Amino acid sequence: MDFENYPIQIEIKNLVPDELFSYFGICSIWNHNTSIAIIFGDIENKQELLLDYLPLLEKYLGWLNQYKKTIIQALIDDNYLKGANQWTAWAKKEEDEEKECYIIKGQKICLPITEEDFANSLYLDWISFDCAEGKNKITMELFLTCSPDYFSGHTIIVFVAQDGTITEIVFSD
Repeated sequence: MDFENYPIQIEIKNLVPDELFSYFGICSIWNHNTSIAIIFGDIENKQELLLDYLPLLEKYLGWLNQYKKTIIQALIDDNYLKGANQWTAWAKKEEDEEKECYIIKGQKICLPITEEDFANSLYLDWISFDCAEGKNKITMELFLTCSPDYFSGHTIIVFVAQDGTITEIVFSD
């Protein structure tokens, strides 16, 4: 993917230097305020790099906003929808005359969870840009959670390579 020429940008706001990451900010993506971490590694000129990289990172976010359906389909293909149904079935059962329903954190969830319900539940809680290897090797880690919380506080992490391909999807605490 040629991110340099991508036509859409999403603004990263409230950028501040951070001890753990190089910079920390927020953006609005997938109808949610999402935390953004930008990592340059252990180098001196982080402020100059930020000014140089920021327009490109905002294009990555524009692309990511358009790429949502592909990411959700990758999760479904990797059995995360099936997992959401299995995790939900461990919750407190709610008596319902027509459907098998459960209560998670006060929310009623009826099984099976549909693809549409699963897709609508997902949001990007956190995005990490690793810029330490240079502009042509930026990678992303996407931290996705659900509302309702089908996975009981667990997060799905999607690793995206510099060319925009998904390299790995993992389940985390």
